[in-house]
Amino acid sequence: MKNKKIKYAVLHFGYVESYGVGSVVALNQGAPFESDRQALESLAGDLLALFKDAKGVKDTERECCKASAKKKYCSDCGRKIGVAEWGSYDFQEWMHELLTATIDSMGSCGYEGARDTVWEFGVSASDLIGLTANDVVWLDEKADEEICKILGLEVD
Repeated sequence: MKNKKIKYAVLHFGYVESYGVGSVVALNQGAPFESDRQALESLAGDLLALFKDAKGVKDTERECCKASAKKKYCSDCGRKIGVAEWGSYDFQEWMHELLTATIDSMGSCGYEGARDTVWEFGVSASDLIGLTANDVVWLDEKADEEICKILGLEVD
């Protein structure tokens, strides 16, 4: 589709009988995106950054693991070397929780990570009135799975 100027994203979770009755609306605070793919990649990155901030998880090695870097498992904590402290299931569950989250519970007000977030959450669906299909990117079902796939994460 030509002339896209994506400023909003709408996420729906679930499928068939597990389909959620609500949706999450996000506002792009940066320059409009010219393709769905660009918008979704940015949105996915912001969601992952907010998840990590809200849950206090990191991808970095623990200090104890550095001494065991050439091994498969850390001799101190037993953790597999190079494996994140979270799984895609945790991320997917957190995204489902966005339907009942508050701005404070999301951690979006005080995000201090290395990534500058572009998307604002907690936007009213009434903001979508009068917009065209070129202004919005929609994930009509299984938004959590689609976001994980965009990030290259295995879907549980």
